[in-house]
Amino acid sequence: MDFARSVKIILCTLLVSAAVFMGSCTENLPDEVALASASDSQAQKREYTVRFFADGEEIAQETLDVGEFPKVPEVGDIEGARFVGWVDSKGRTAVPADTPVTWDFEYTAVFLPILDGTGPYLFTGSGGLLRPDAVLDSTELVTALNALAGDAAKEYFPKSFEADNAITTDELRKVLSGFYTYEEMDRVILGYEDVDKLSRAQFAVIMNSLLGRTVDEKVIPADDAYTIPDVPLMRSDYTQLMEASIEHTHSDSGEFWRELSLPAIYEEGYVLVEGGLYCVDSEGFFITDTVLGSLTFGYDGRYTSGDIALDGYVRAAIADVAEAQPVSDPAELLEAVYDYCCESFSFAQRNTYQVGAVGWEMSEALTMFEARNGNACSYAGAFWALARGLGYEAHAVVGTIGTAQTPHAWVEIEIDGENYIFDPTVETGGVTAVEGGLNMFRLHESTAAMWAYFKG
Repeated sequence: MDFARSVKIILCTLLVSAAVFMGSCTENLPDEVALASASDSQAQKREYTVRFFADGEEIAQETLDVGEFPKVPEVGDIEGARFVGWVDSKGRTAVPADTPVTWDFEYTAVFLPILDGTGPYLFTGSGGLLRPDAVLDSTELVTALNALAGDAAKEYFPKSFEADNAITTDELRKVLSGFYTYEEMDRVILGYEDVDKLSRAQFAVIMNSLLGRTVDEKVIPADDAYTIPDVPLMRSDYTQLMEASIEHTHSDSGEFWRELSLPAIYEEGYVLVEGGLYCVDSEGFFITDTVLGSLTFGYDGRYTSGDIALDGYVRAAIADVAEAQPVSDPAELLEAVYDYCCESFSFAQRNTYQVGAVGWEMSEALTMFEARNGNACSYAGAFWALARGLGYEAHAVVGTIGTAQTPHAWVEIEIDGENYIFDPTVETGGVTAVEGGLNMFRLHESTAAMWAYFKG
């Protein structure tokens, strides 16, 4: 027998034996296994339970087959909060009506606190200023949300809604997600996505839209309206800011504003608010983006020297002086800041300038406020900055003093058509060529002649 024939005989024998063995095994299978095997092609029906919860209680339960869709119970608003949707057991946003049953499901109703749509939420601060262009901070945001919510709504406030000091668009979305859905917010906030830090005015526009407030310009008259000094009528967002900051009620016929004819807070002319100088026009509003004489008033209506750091020092100093010695007479306040200049700094050798030099006063003033010491130029620069911060068109002068022509610097101010010299350096004894301890405040030119001031 050749080799190939032998292999074929062996293979046939093995196949016959396997068939006999498999047949005997099938005959001996248990009944339940045999039934399962016979039904492999038939789909097994499984039932699952879907439960719905709202405000801490179960409100509905349903048993469904795999693939079926649940009947979602109706949920309305509750006191202080509104229903906005569902989340699943993992806290993910869910749409139960569109979700086929594949397991036991639990859905919880989401309620967000209701913010009232009528009351003011943006408030004026010291001096009656609204500061519309100032950066919104976290304290103001929290204050606004609390002002807009009733007691019942506050029970549904997020456990915490802390924010950074300056509010960005992303930060605002994060905080407001405890009050609005992202779809609601994105309708209005996305328009400010390129804004690094939101201003109070921008926040007002956003919140008015979220609150559903419509600003009716016929209801907020352009004339005789409540006067907020730093919110002039010409602002494009004037009505939005009025809507956010002035107490008013609504009726079936529209908005009704109270006390529209309140008088202006400030009379026409210069006024100090928190150490800052403003100029009020005849209607009670701050003049903005204007140069009056040699004094510049910026976009916010506040006087500026052109240097932010120096402006800060001047405002702080004037605010401290005004608080320590409240006076209504501008001349008395000028003398008070002059005394501050004499008493707050000490003498030290610093830069000198040629007779008649100009343009040095700002840097010398900044040096004096930062170092707290300096020479005659530093004293003159500091008082020059303070006097201008009060609305006086002061001029710093470099020249000489005395018959020895000692290099010196002082300040000159024209008051009621007369020129006066102010010399804090001599008064503090900082010039060795003359005797110190004298009253060098507001010397008329005729009186100052004895000191031989020479300015070239």
